[in-house]
Amino acid sequence: MYFRIRMEPNVWIYIVEGDETDKDRIVQIVAGRNAQTRWFSDAASFLSQCSALPVGIVVIDICLPDLDGLELQKQVNRDCERSHKVVMLAGDCDISDAVAAMREGAIDFLKKPIRRAELLDAIVRAEMAISEQQQAARRERQQDRVMTGLTEREIDVLKASALGQSSKQVAHALDLSTRTVEMHRSNIIRKLGVPNFASALVLYASTGTAASNITRLKTA
Repeated sequence: MYFRIRMEPNVWIYIVEGDETDKDRIVQIVAGRNAQTRWFSDAASFLSQCSALPVGIVVIDICLPDLDGLELQKQVNRDCERSHKVVMLAGDCDISDAVAAMREGAIDFLKKPIRRAELLDAIVRAEMAISEQQQAARRERQQDRVMTGLTEREIDVLKASALGQSSKQVAHALDLSTRTVEMHRSNIIRKLGVPNFASALVLYASTGTAASNITRLKTA
């Protein structure tokens, strides 16, 4: 079973396959999805461009004319600036190859002949991984926007307050006076351009920063 999910704006599927018949089969299977496909007949042609390509799903035949597919996967992970997701294909499925591919982060290792349901299932899981990756990147950018301009102590106050601590509790945890904590809160409101401190906490929470990552706070 497989489900369609909406990508933004599209997901790219890069087919690194030396056999044109198998390439055509892959294109036929993924046709109709919100995706764009691009074919590379060997590893070298893909590696020469992978860093500049939009993040996408790389479907790799393990037996390429110029390079072992597992070695290509390693080079993609090491050298490509973008976090592509890999689906590996093999004519003869060797368990050691499958284990090696999965250890390198492959979404799946599929045996040829290519089965429509299996490939689509792998593509969907790769799409979901890319979507989660994009969401995490957005949260990081949002966090950067929130934190820019705040002093280290203001960030400490914001993080401590996000745990649900009162001004008095924050003051105790950070060895500050309650008045100093209130001053920091006022500065945070002003710098973030929000109407009140509750709005600042909502904005901070939207960055996805986990409260468990707070390491500088003393145990109350």
